[in-house]
Amino acid sequence: MLRKGFGVNGSQPIDEFGPGVRLVSGAIESDTEWQTRQKIRATFDRLSDGLTEPYRAVARAALGFDAPPSARYTERLVALAPRVPALNLSQRSLQRRSDEALRLLAERALAEQRAEVAARNQAPWHTTVLRTRVLLDQPEVEAIETRRITSHVSGLDVIRHSLTVAPPGTGDRGFVGGLRLRVLSGGEVTATRRVAATRVEFDLRLSRVLDADEEHDIEFMVGVPVMSPYYVCTPAYPCELFDLRVRFGRSRGPSRVQVVDGAFAHEAADPTVHRATVVLDPVGEVRHVFRDLAPYRSYGLLWA
Repeated sequence: MLRKGFGVNGSQPIDEFGPGVRLVSGAIESDTEWQTRQKIRATFDRLSDGLTEPYRAVARAALGFDAPPSARYTERLVALAPRVPALNLSQRSLQRRSDEALRLLAERALAEQRAEVAARNQAPWHTTVLRTRVLLDQPEVEAIETRRITSHVSGLDVIRHSLTVAPPGTGDRGFVGGLRLRVLSGGEVTATRRVAATRVEFDLRLSRVLDADEEHDIEFMVGVPVMSPYYVCTPAYPCELFDLRVRFGRSRGPSRVQVVDGAFAHEAADPTVHRATVVLDPVGEVRHVFRDLAPYRSYGLLWA
């Protein structure tokens, strides 16, 4: 169980966390133990913050948040009681409150997981392979995306896609006006809509009508004057494989490149989150491959 011993600060084998905990945390088989632990910690940190008091405080103490890393489970609960007036209880009562808090936490996690599964089952198509090249070693930033999709329905001829272009600064609400979008093969853009300050949505008519289980390749290029120091894919529908390459060039390489693997969208660009890093090759390029991308989670690279 996640609360045993030192909780999220413990070094117990990953298997002891159980498949359910790993599933709701977005952990995948190719993750290292360190990556899995980070995903579990980030997920339950966020879930516990969503509980009402005193359950929030109890859940965080039970799991090992907001407590010394060396404090064991019962020590964490006993230390919490004096700080929360509503918890001036016996140890047995504290244990009961802990059980209640973790049950509420599990309900929240299960509700999110069911929402993701529902989105996956309702998808009219999904991405089999997405290969993206981001070119930063030229006057204008360009991203070239080659996507292979698989239809889930008969008669699929249009797909809806969106792009979020975050400017380096804040408050630039006209930034997406400088975006250039060009389909290179596989279809044509029929409608473009600005749906948020930094997000553009467009309809892409395929070059042929697809039956269920048919595949189709689309390639397009996006150009912007400048961009924030990250590139992520946050799919609305499942994606089996995302192969991302970013070319900085020999003289423009960053000091650090972090891997954003299954983060919640609002945390994807947070440079303070502990993440795995990747190293640039001799010509100033970096590559990372992601598998089994879940809807509405973010995957990509963030650089300093």
